[in-house]
Amino acid sequence: ASSKTRRDRDRITPLVAFAAAASGSLSQVSVKVIATAVETLLSPKAVQDIGQVHTFVSLAGVAFFAPLQLWLLNSALAESPVSFAVPLYEALHILLSVTAGATFFLEFKSMAWDRLIGFSV
Repeated sequence: ASSKTRRDRDRITPLVAFAAAASGSLSQVSVKVIATAVETLLSPKAVQDIGQVHTFVSLAGVAFFAPLQLWLLNSALAESPVSFAVPLYEALHILLSVTAGATFFLEFKSMAWDRLIGFSV
């Protein structure tokens, strides 16, 4: 029964690490939306007010995803060795954060295709 429990934990840890990384990425996206709204509000040509729907959704996103990220990361660390859980979490978090930035903020829009392929490799 002990080896079965260990195998189950070994299967669950990557999923929990992925969920923690996804929560962290969504939290970061929410913070960037809030920061962009504040920057727009403080600019001399402020056309948009901070009361936009996406700002409130982002505030709710931070309030929900930041604690969830910490809880999931803590769960992954409790169930597996740090030498496995932390590198897995960090690699997934970086990958998902870059993907989220590219998706929501078009951060690679001005990058040429050859450079984008080089970055991806």
